[in-house]
Amino acid sequence: ARTIVRNSKGKIVLINEEKLIPLNDKPNFKYREKPTPLEKMPENIVTDTSFTVYLRFKWDPKVWIDNIHNDPFPQKLGYEGGLPEFINYYDWILNSVAPKLGRQIFNGTKVKIKYIKPFYNGDRIRIIAEKKGNTYIVRMLKGNDIKVEAEITSKK
Repeated sequence: ARTIVRNSKGKIVLINEEKLIPLNDKPNFKYREKPTPLEKMPENIVTDTSFTVYLRFKWDPKVWIDNIHNDPFPQKLGYEGGLPEFINYYDWILNSVAPKLGRQIFNGTKVKIKYIKPFYNGDRIRIIAEKKGNTYIVRMLKGNDIKVEAEITSKK
């Protein structure tokens, strides 16, 4: 699936491409992921911070039926619990380098999310961003497991 977001002048500000993953219909299916350990600490760290995962909205299950952000629906799909909204991931990634890029972040910066594994509400996460040339590598870890890896490339 491909999503394109444009500003009021019609300029593209975000392109998101996703590979759809079919869900397993088996009863008692449990989502399992292969750990991706951080082998060694990066050398040119520009951000190293921690935070607690949260949901932006209180998703009322009476209104939002079978919502991926609320238990128990994602648990039926094999996840541990409700998943944070995708925009949170995007915010966390961009906020890790925004102080370094300043306004340049709005002028031709490209974000490539290499992979995402789920976080859950209340998880404690560490975010590390390193600079390599004009690219920032952003990793979000739970313990030593890389849950998100993204590349942010700036014209700067």
